[in-house]
Amino acid sequence: MFHSLHRRIHADRALFAVSALALANAVADAALLPVLPTLQDRFSLSGAQTGALLSAATIVTLAASVPIGLFAGRIGSRRLLLASAALLPVSLLVQGLATGLVMLMAGRALFGLSFGILWTVAPAAAAGSGRGAAGTGRLIAAAGAGWLIGPVFSGIVTDVWGYRAAFLGIAVLTLPLVYVLARAHSEEDCAPAGRLRHAISAARNEHALGGAMLVAALLGAMTGVSGLLVPLVLAGNGLSAGGIGAVIALTAVIFTASGAMCTRIPSVRVDVRLVGATAAVLGATFLIPIVSFSTFAVICFLVFSAGARAVLSTVVLIVFGPDEQAASAVERWYRREARARVSEVARREAERLGCEYRGVAIRDPRTRWGSCSRRGNLSFSWRLLLAPDEVLEYVVVHELCHIREPSHQKPFWRLLESVRPGWQGQARWLREHGEELHDYRPAAALDGRRA
Repeated sequence: MFHSLHRRIHADRALFAVSALALANAVADAALLPVLPTLQDRFSLSGAQTGALLSAATIVTLAASVPIGLFAGRIGSRRLLLASAALLPVSLLVQGLATGLVMLMAGRALFGLSFGILWTVAPAAAAGSGRGAAGTGRLIAAAGAGWLIGPVFSGIVTDVWGYRAAFLGIAVLTLPLVYVLARAHSEEDCAPAGRLRHAISAARNEHALGGAMLVAALLGAMTGVSGLLVPLVLAGNGLSAGGIGAVIALTAVIFTASGAMCTRIPSVRVDVRLVGATAAVLGATFLIPIVSFSTFAVICFLVFSAGARAVLSTVVLIVFGPDEQAASAVERWYRREARARVSEVARREAERLGCEYRGVAIRDPRTRWGSCSRRGNLSFSWRLLLAPDEVLEYVVVHELCHIREPSHQKPFWRLLESVRPGWQGQARWLREHGEELHDYRPAAALDGRRA
């Protein structure tokens, strides 16, 4: 009991640290928008240069997200989150001390790397220890609060002391996060590494995941366009940085409130048609600034588009995410991939061993990773796909050796050593991390139930 309570306290501390980083990251991200017109005037930036400045962070995030996901399984999420916390104040310092476009771009690139690390690693860390969607919800709520605080703080400070003070002030306030993340201990630190080919295969085979990715791309494009144009238009209409910050904060309130209201929609009324209709409404909101660039029109555009984006984001999670169908789809995909990978390794290693097997079955046993029947039927756990490749290959070779040596006597171990030198390290990995693989539940990760 006391051990369980101790683990829960550590998990809550880790979630608090990650949520604090999400809050600070959102503050830093939103802080740029109110000062964007000021930066354009200060450094005589063209429209293209301003757009490049705004998109620099996004480009770095996209380029780094896949390598970050691969590194997470090798060096641990805690170290990556610590790197994200360390990069955040550095990126703000570079932006605050910038003397030209190059330094501004460098600062935004560093921020993009910090942002990419956070949102590649943090959702899984927040959802761990049985927290599921409840943990991820706290993370998103923290980011929403950051988008409410950031533009107001940045706008007011810029009006009073200048844009440099806004960046440097946020940098100083985020420095303690490095200490907080260094002290936090997360049980999800050794999460199994993801693989790019797995993600691509899942998107190709599971239409739900592909649809979610398409909607996410639409939301990203819409947000990027409005984030570039709105501050410049409002500044041209005479609003100060503080006024622009207040308008952006208003959209954060609308977004958060709309998302909360959408969670009350019964799941049976949410389907792909609703996603399509909401996307159409979001597209229609862009007709408002085409008709007029007045401050009132721009604010209306922001309010309606924020509501539509919130509905679309929330509905996508319901349609494509947290339900039994989605959880089953995830597990089915893992089973398919495991069968393909295990069959490939079994064919290759059986030829090398000079033995034959009858077939391969993929199951979900709790007590063993693989088995070999007297008739040569092989059976393996789909969870081996979550382990490093060499571990999966070791289990397959182990069971193939049983075709020639059925019992765990000395001849078996000599055969295994001859065809798989160093197998002891792979067996040790399974002993140390096997419980993590068994505890993984697609349904729990999607709908928040304790695994």
